[in-house]
Amino acid sequence: MKTFLFLGIVGDLFLFGWKYYDSFPVKDLQPPREVADFLSKDKGLFRVLAPSLPSNSFMLLPIESIGGYAGNILERYNRFLNRSQGKPEDLLQNIVQVTRYSPAFHLLNIKYIILPSQVRVGTPDFHRLFSSGDLTIYQNRLFVPRIYFPQRVRFIDSPAAALDLAAQGGFDPRQLTLLEDRVRQGETIDYGGAGAEFKVLKHAPNEIHLQVQVSQPRFLVVANSFDPRWKASLDGMNAVPLVPANYVLQATLIPEGSHLLKIYFFPDSLEWGILLTAAGVLAWALLWIWGKHLIKFL
Repeated sequence: MKTFLFLGIVGDLFLFGWKYYDSFPVKDLQPPREVADFLSKDKGLFRVLAPSLPSNSFMLLPIESIGGYAGNILERYNRFLNRSQGKPEDLLQNIVQVTRYSPAFHLLNIKYIILPSQVRVGTPDFHRLFSSGDLTIYQNRLFVPRIYFPQRVRFIDSPAAALDLAAQGGFDPRQLTLLEDRVRQGETIDYGGAGAEFKVLKHAPNEIHLQVQVSQPRFLVVANSFDPRWKASLDGMNAVPLVPANYVLQATLIPEGSHLLKIYFFPDSLEWGILLTAAGVLAWALLWIWGKHLIKFL
């Protein structure tokens, strides 16, 4: 009976989920070796844009791309990419395919652009670095770091206004960061030469640890997609809010002084899952103990 029950559960899960399974040829999961070797020499934090390569070309490498397959694309990132590609903002897609370059992509920490060698690049923002076969790697002269202290911040009233400004061609995130706050709408803070520095202690896909030092309260921007399921803590104790920066990124306010900042992805559903699993294990243990005593009694 237990065997039939197990097979029934497995079969039900397979029949429900088979349409969501996807597979790729191995050759589509890695770029040409020469390209991979060149990019791997850069040990910094950066992303690449490679519209002519298969969507998951960097899946097997520690190199991040702004495109590719994802089972759960975050809402703001999806809207931002759709706007930059001239698509309907509400269009949901599980494969991010970039078909044209947009100046708004500077926000996304893109350092290298990989294009077919026969493509003529008409912008001085791309510096040619390396060619291999039919591909050429360019460096983005307007590269925006993964983590940085902005020189100025401006508060605006709504996400829609932030998207309108951040996605337009003339916006320069190196000079200005947009934060959403109806109460402080229109206010601008210019930090001038105020001292601020940070050191990356740990960087993983779902967790970042930073040692930060600021001479006055100051916003720090992290070029990861904003989502309420990202959390932050200061000095291992105090939870601090993460707010949208430039519509699609993250920012948090650092108090004056030296602090340990941790940013991590921890959805409420995971917390509930842990609690429910623990409750289930506890209930099973109590039933097992009760059953043992009942058998002895009988």
